[in-house]
Amino acid sequence: MIDLGAAEAAARRSVRVGALFALSGATAYGINIVGARLCAQLGITGSDIVVYRGLMFLPLLIGIALATGRRLTLTDGERPTVLRFALAGAGTALCYMSSLRYLSVPLAVTIFYTYPLFVIVLTPYVDRVRLPLRRWLVALIAFAGVLLAIGPHAEALDPRGVALALAGSLCSAGMFLSGSRLTTDSLVTVFWSQLVALPLGLAFAYAGGGLSEPAALVGAALPFAVAVGGYFLGFLFQVLAAARISAATSSLLFLFEPVVAIAAAALALKEHIGPVQALGMVLVIGALAADTLPALRRSPASPAAGP
Repeated sequence: MIDLGAAEAAARRSVRVGALFALSGATAYGINIVGARLCAQLGITGSDIVVYRGLMFLPLLIGIALATGRRLTLTDGERPTVLRFALAGAGTALCYMSSLRYLSVPLAVTIFYTYPLFVIVLTPYVDRVRLPLRRWLVALIAFAGVLLAIGPHAEALDPRGVALALAGSLCSAGMFLSGSRLTTDSLVTVFWSQLVALPLGLAFAYAGGGLSEPAALVGAALPFAVAVGGYFLGFLFQVLAAARISAATSSLLFLFEPVVAIAAAALALKEHIGPVQALGMVLVIGALAADTLPALRRSPASPAAGP
């Protein structure tokens, strides 16, 4: 006989762990942004980072699989979802980071962080569920907080940068939506994501003038390590969170990323945080807490909990 109380408690724990993984991933991604910004200042492009981190990660992941006896192959049922997730992930990184060539970081981040709204708009059609008005309001408040945290900027918008940032936002929405359907081991998912991203990164690099020589990374060793390490941890936590919480909840929790990026930039790059930015950070954190904490306290099976 199934103990419903124990099952509900286990489900609640899973949601809490998923939320913790998502916030950890957002923190790692936020630190990664600071490393990527420093790399850009030293002439290392987003495509360079994608390609070289893939060349580093793939042998490591294969070694881990061989040492632990785990498979890296995909079954027929797993292949479509994993490949959709991998393509969306590669598109997110390449389009987002390439937009920085034409836009300032604050403008690129502002446009990119529309992706939770895309997730919320698409979720009713993809997951066949109706999202409550509360979740729409939380997303809008959190996004308003992101805009405040980033701050107003008067630079002219380059249409190429806007298109790339929007493409990255759409890819990110696709990554969250497909990530909630993943059934593969996290090692397998990360391996295939890197395998798909590597040729796409090479294509982007050569379309933009070529791949930087490995020697160019020597002068950017520390920021490159921060960018790669932050990405790896962020991506791993995102995959782990995807199996435990909905795409809508996960995408909202990842709005914590730009808050971390701004705070980390203030500490590492001595960038000033004004009162308007501080207000925006408080709005983001408050909106995420208001949306997430009640759901974590309730039973996931409760109709009141929402999707």
